[in-house]
Formats: sequence, structure tokens, C-alpha cells
Amino acid sequence: MKKIHLVLLMLMAGFFVACSESASTEGTGEGEGTETAATENKAEAAEAVAYNIDTEGAKVMFLGSKDEGVHTGSMVLSAGNFELDDKGFTAGSATLDLTGMAILDEELDEETKGKLAGHLSSEDFFDVANHPSISISITGSEAYSGEGETAPEGLAGPMADHFVADPTHNVMAKLTVKGEENDITFPAKVVANEDGTVTTMAFVTFDRRDYGLRFMSDTESTVHPEVHVAMNFSAGKAAM
Repeated sequence: MKKIHLVLLMLMAGFFVACSESASTEGTGEGEGTETAATENKAEAAEAVAYNIDTEGAKVMFLGSKDEGVHTGSMVLSAGNFELDDKGFTAGSATLDLTGMAILDEELDEETKGKLAGHLSSEDFFDVANHPSISISITGSEAYSGEGETAPEGLAGPMADHFVADPTHNVMAKLTVKGEENDITFPAKVVANEDGTVTTMAFVTFDRRDYGLRFMSDTESTVHPEVHVAMNFSAGKAAM
């Protein structure tokens, strides 16, 4: 009887071991399948489309203000591209050429506009001779979840038509002005067109003091620290 009991115990042990190994193998197979599917889904979701900005049709405007009023002007978008996936911007860059900066104030004559543009190009502000461009490097984005943006106080003139009141995304980027780089976040609106292009509006606000744009001392100057830059452009898919 002892021998019979021993044999039965051995058979039962072998059965449980076999079941355990089978379950373990099946579990591994399911895990591999799930992991593979997840990887494929992630790869599919992460696939982004590259776009090149139509720089000739792009419009870039800026606004600065002081106690006495506001000034608006334009800059030149000399180069730009970005990548979009189903969630938004994944990468991109834009270069704003300051050598073509112009003043748009309608109440000023051309001579005064030229003097103001020269002052903004001087070492007091952008120091264009040594820093001829502004660069924006996109690091990521997220879907906009708010109810809409409120226009900054004092926004006037042509800039008012280019404010992004109903953005689709918040864009994270690095802004470089006068050799200084800082992280920024700004609202943008992306609209897909039937011809495969996209139209984008973006509204960037930065504190000029963070980039060494200090005219006189902060206590003496009546120039406000915020600078607003509005960008409006179309982009087509980059050639493969």
C-alpha cells in the first residue's frame, strides 16, 4: 500500500508540474502577443508627418507696448518645418529674420518708422548686428483643454486679427533671442485643408528681460516687459 500511495503522489506531482508549465508557457505567449500589439499600436500612434512651411506666404507680426501706447511691426519667417501626429506637434523649428524687421504703425510717417526700427535693432533691444535672428524649437505639444484664450490687454491694430482665441494645442518650445534660450509654452491653432496642407496660427508671448532686451533700467523705462509675436502660415507635406 505504501508503494501505491507513493506512486500516486508522484503521478499527482507530475500532473501539477505539467499544468504549471503549460500555464506559464501560455501566459508568456499571451504576454508576448500583448506586448507586440502594444508596440505596434504605439509605433502607429507615434508616426508623425513632416511639413515644410511656406515661408513666402507666412506672416509674422510683433507688438510691444509702453505707458504712452503700442507699436506693431513685422518680421520675416526665413525657414520653418514641423512634424504632426494624431496628437499634435512632436518637433519643429522656425527662424525669424530680424534684418527685415519693419514698423507697421499707421500713424507714423516712413522716416519715423525707420528710426523706430533702427532703435529696436540696436543694442538696446535685439542687437541685430550680432543676433540677426530669433529661433523657436518645438519640443512637444498637448491638446488644448481650456475654453479659449483671452487677448492680452492693449492688443491693438493688425495684431488683433492674428490673436489665437480658439487654439487646438498648447505648444512647448525653446525660444532663443539675443543668444538667450528659455522654455516657453504658447497656444496654436492647426486646421487641416482639403489639399493636404495645414494652416497654423500661433501666438507667442515672452518677457524681453529674460533675453537681455533691457532699455534703460527697469525702474526708469516706461517700456512694458511683454513682447507678443503672432505667426500665421501654411505648410505642405515634406517630400519623401
